[in-house]
Amino acid sequence: MKSAPGGFNTFQNAICMKNAWSRDLYEDKVLWLAMHKKGVLMARLVNFLNPGYFKRDREIIRELGNATNVMDFKETLSAYKEENEKAGGIFRKWFKCRISGSQLMKLGVQFFS
Repeated sequence: MKSAPGGFNTFQNAICMKNAWSRDLYEDKVLWLAMHKKGVLMARLVNFLNPGYFKRDREIIRELGNATNVMDFKETLSAYKEENEKAGGIFRKWFKCRISGSQLMKLGVQFFS
């Protein structure tokens, strides 16, 4: 089980340092990197019209930011997946206006491998 690389104690610190982002940009940057690729255009429109729509997605991204190893990351993603399947909704299911667990896992593996 590997920890965040380079002595950075969390996923948020590691990804921000690697990409030269300020910590206050973390949620927005990861939100759009992790957005389901088929839903990006619709998601941009939804976000413009209703910025609070992605509140839960941002909360998950914030939780993932505290992960210190890949197991923490996977556990948080598993909980999100179960919750997301129950919540559903036309925009989340049909239009894919949501973050992608697969995209997030790719980011996590990139920093914890």
